[in-house]
Amino acid sequence: MMGYFAVVGDVHGHMNKMVALLQAWEKQQRKKLKFVLQVGDFEPHRHEADTLTMAASSQHRQLGDFADYYQKTKHFPWPIYFIAGNHEPHGFLDENPQGFYATDNCYYLGRAGKKDV
Repeated sequence: MMGYFAVVGDVHGHMNKMVALLQAWEKQQRKKLKFVLQVGDFEPHRHEADTLTMAASSQHRQLGDFADYYQKTKHFPWPIYFIAGNHEPHGFLDENPQGFYATDNCYYLGRAGKKDV
């Protein structure tokens, strides 16, 4: 079965903006996405402490929207698969370098890994 997927990068914690843009594309194109591949700088910060483990100056360390998805007050409408970029909460991601579900419908692919979809 054929389907569509999106590839996005440099979300930098703006999950709501990413979701809104992809939902607008779906509406405009009248097509549904099967999944989203996020290719770095996703910044899935669960809380302020996660921002302290990212490689960035203090002015660029912002919590972003991921906390809402992590706390399950918001949900990703498609499966999200992501790889780490240089601006990630490495303290969080390095807990499971082989990959794991960072929250519902959001899977970190790990340092070197794969996920059957």
